[in-house]
Amino acid sequence: MRILAVSLILLMISALPAYYSDKRILLQHSIPEKVEAGSTVLIQLQFTDENGVPIELDSVSTEMTDPFGFKKTISLDKAGTGRYMFTWTFSIEGAYYLTVRANKYGYISYSSTFLIDAVKSKAYLEWLWAFLNSPSFFIFVIMPVSTFLLYRKVRGRKKEK
Repeated sequence: MRILAVSLILLMISALPAYYSDKRILLQHSIPEKVEAGSTVLIQLQFTDENGVPIELDSVSTEMTDPFGFKKTISLDKAGTGRYMFTWTFSIEGAYYLTVRANKYGYISYSSTFLIDAVKSKAYLEWLWAFLNSPSFFIFVIMPVSTFLLYRKVRGRKKEK
């Protein structure tokens, strides 16, 4: 009798992962990896099961952490079954972290954090300006060109005499 009870318990425990493997919450989203600092972005979240069928959640929460480390809870607008959206203004440049959490009875809870990098649109111009003002540019470009032009000018005067 004990062997039967232990076998039954082991069978039930081993069947739990198979039962819960189909019960995961998945997220399809429009969360960008990079945005322009100062822009306002519409972000959409669609929660589904593993078969891609939208599911109604018991609770969903989002939180944005700005580059200074301050956290702000985001209020979501419901746009359908398992579909939520919100807009966010990335006012300063830096790394923003969006944390999304979702729960539904009978499903494994969902939690994930996404990095959104807010950058200046003209960063390449700042890089070019820094390069043009660097000592390396002066040593390897300005000095040889100046020396060559000076040499040609001096050589041209010698030929005239």
